[in-house]
Amino acid sequence: MKFIPFFLEAEEDSWLKIINDIFALEMGEYENLGFGDFAFTNLRGIIIGMVAGIIIASYLSIFNKRVHGSFVSSVIELGASTPATAKTLSELGYMKNSAVRSAIRSGNTYRGILRCVEAEEYYFARELARGEYEAKVAASGEAAPPFESPEFKYDFEKAHFYIPEDKHYGASIRFEKKGTSIFSAVAMTVVSIVMLWAILKFFPDIMQLLDNFVGMLNGTR
Repeated sequence: MKFIPFFLEAEEDSWLKIINDIFALEMGEYENLGFGDFAFTNLRGIIIGMVAGIIIASYLSIFNKRVHGSFVSSVIELGASTPATAKTLSELGYMKNSAVRSAIRSGNTYRGILRCVEAEEYYFARELARGEYEAKVAASGEAAPPFESPEFKYDFEKAHFYIPEDKHYGASIRFEKKGTSIFSAVAMTVVSIVMLWAILKFFPDIMQLLDNFVGMLNGTR
C-alpha cells in the first residue's frame, strides 16, 4: 500500500477535485426529447474514452511510423529488393527490436510489403505437398482427413527479408514519417483536451436548446 503524507494526500485530493470539476458533465432533464435518466448514464466516461482514444492513437501513429517506418526504410536503402539480396534482421540492424519482430510474426503491420525468403520457400513446398497428398487421396478413392501443416515459424537468426522493388513507393507512402513528430502528438493532446472540455461544457446547453426547440414545435413552450 502506497504511503502518502496527509498534507500531500490532501493536495492530491484537491487536484483531483479540480480536474473532476473542470471535466464535469452536468446533464439536465429533457422532457421534450423523451430521454430518461438512463440515456446519459456513463456518457461522461464514454466521451472521455473516445477523446483518450484519439490521443492514444496519435502516439501509436508516431510509434508505428517512426519504428516500423525506419525498418522499412532500412530494407529499401540496403537494397533488399529480391530473394537474392534479402537481408537478415541482424544485417538490417533490427535483431534486438522486439516491436519489429512482433510485427513480423503477426503479419499485419507489413502485410503486402515485406517478404521473407524462408517463409516463401516453406509455403511453396507446403502447397506441393498438399497437391501430392490430395492426388494420392483422389487416386485411392478412400476417405482421408484433410491435409494439415503447421504455419511457418520465424527463426530470426536465419530469416531473410526483402521488399520487392514495385512495392517501394507504396511502402514509403504508407510509412511516411513526415508530420509524426512528438510536437505534433503533444499538439494533438492539447487540442483533444480542449475539445474534451468544450464537449463536456457545452453539450448540456446544446441538448437544452434542442429540447426547447422540440417543445416549441410541440406547442408545449
